[in-house]
Amino acid sequence: MPELKNIIPSDDELYAYYREHRPDPAVSLSRDLEGLEDAAEAAQRFGCLEYLCKVDSLILDGLKWMNELDRNHPFWSGTNLRPTIYKLFDFARMILDSEPDNLRALWLVAVEDTFGVRTTWASTGGCVSGKWIASM
Repeated sequence: MPELKNIIPSDDELYAYYREHRPDPAVSLSRDLEGLEDAAEAAQRFGCLEYLCKVDSLILDGLKWMNELDRNHPFWSGTNLRPTIYKLFDFARMILDSEPDNLRALWLVAVEDTFGVRTTWASTGGCVSGKWIASM
């Protein structure tokens, strides 16, 4: 996969990177709603489209947030110093270690499975506070 060119990318570069790497919502929806006779009606009824838009917004906002982290911070140790999707959920968990009620980080962890990068949060003994539900 193409890498971000700059260690501290501009918002435009982050946006282009995200668009290149994100799953196609139409493919995700068709896979999730496979077997339903009227997938469009189901997607609207169950709020799938709105949810996928929320996930899209959360991931892009999270990348921008991670980009603001000082490159001398221990989080970046052993990395290429670029804010990538693959580091984003580790970043969110790092924030939650010191700020367990941080809604931005809670939302990122909550949508990790939807985005499909990996599913290690539950398997590593992590537990998301129910506080993010109140912000929905």
